[in-house]
Order: sequence, then structure tokens, then C-alpha cells
Amino acid sequence: MHLGRLSAVRSGMDMAERASGITRSLRPLRLLPLGDSIAQGSPDHPGGYRGTLQRLLREGGFPAVEFVGSRTENSEGLAQPWHEGHPGFRLEELRRGFTKCGTTAQPIGETLARHRPDVVVLTAGTNNMYLDEPAAVWAEMAALLRAILPVPVIVGTLLPIGAGPKPWGIVIPPDIEERIAAYNALLRREAPLLGAITVVDLSHCVTSRDDLLPDRVHPVAAAQDRIAAALAGALGASFVGGK
Repeated sequence: MHLGRLSAVRSGMDMAERASGITRSLRPLRLLPLGDSIAQGSPDHPGGYRGTLQRLLREGGFPAVEFVGSRTENSEGLAQPWHEGHPGFRLEELRRGFTKCGTTAQPIGETLARHRPDVVVLTAGTNNMYLDEPAAVWAEMAALLRAILPVPVIVGTLLPIGAGPKPWGIVIPPDIEERIAAYNALLRREAPLLGAITVVDLSHCVTSRDDLLPDRVHPVAAAQDRIAAALAGALGASFVGGK
């Protein structure tokens, strides 16, 4: 069997074994939403994708889920407000730990030890793509994924964003679409080879300027709901269909 195929099979088995153990223990699945502002959500949609994801999992008959993390910001009205979304953070800052923009991320090893998630939902990398080449962004993502494993990871591809100056002082290069496409191709090809990692394509969640806030980076509520639906499908396939 080809090495890549073997790794993908192993990844599926790891997910299924974890799901089976959780079911036997009669306890909730502990889910850690990890990332940047996409994980936290934007002010126009409290909780971002998290609120809709919680609802979709509940309505879909998913086993009980407990969201975990150190933050509750931007979670108004959510029954489970916890998350680990840090706006503006780069991948290496999520991995090593960092403080900026009024929020602190502990080193990922400490976060995992404290919250003991059964699965990590990871949406991050956009803040690296502003400045770095696709291969360098993938290298940082790979380092973060290795630091999270063997905890299974559901990781989303980067969303389309618009070029030009941004309110927070960054100028996004004009070739950003090509750079994101190159990075997403690396993520889809290489991430499943590392272990229990499922890559979710989020490119369909943003298809026009109307799907982004005026900064042309952050998704509007409708796009956040599409992100939630894609993540819910991946979680269901890995932790329900995989059993």
C-alpha cells in the first residue's frame, strides 16, 4: 500500500478508535476551537462559526459535545462559550505561546494538557499569509499540527481574502489569491500524511465580496454559517460515520 494511503487509513482508524472510546465512556466529546479571529468570530455574528456548529451538531444527533478553551470573548448567547481563538495570531504564536492584541495564548502543549480535548478544530494561517510564502506558511502549520498530535485535528483551508491595505496596518499583496491557492494545495496534500488530521475545504464558504466584511478578510454571518456546516460534516464523518 502506498505510504500516503496508509497514513490516511491510519488517520481514519485513529479518529474511529477515539470516537468509540468516547461513546463507551458515556461522556461528551471535548472539542477545542483553535485559531485566530475566525475561531473567535466577528462582532456581527457572536461566536462566529462556533454557535452554528454547536446547533448543527445538536440537531444532527451528534453525541454530546463540550466546547473547551481559555476564552469566552465574542460568545454572547452561546450555551458553551469556550474557545481558543486569538485575533491576529500567527501559527507560530499559537504553537509557542504569545501575548498581543489583549489576548494571551499559552504554548499549545500547555493548552492541550489543561483542556484535554478529544479533537481540535483549527482555523488559522491567514495572518502568516500576509507576509510569508506558501511553503513557509505550510512549514509553520506542519509544526503546529505535529505539536497537537496525537490529538485528532479537523483543519480548515484558508478562506479567500482581498488584497490591499487593511485597518490594522497590513498591506496584503496583490497575488494573495494565488498564494492562498498554493498553500491550500500543500495543506490538502501533506497534512493527512502527518497523522489523525482531516482537511476541510472552506473555499466555497466565501465566493464573492458580499461574503466578506468591508475589510475583505473576515467572513460575514452567512459565510460563518457555511464554515460551521463544513466543519460539522467533517466531525460527523470522523466521529460518527467512522465508528
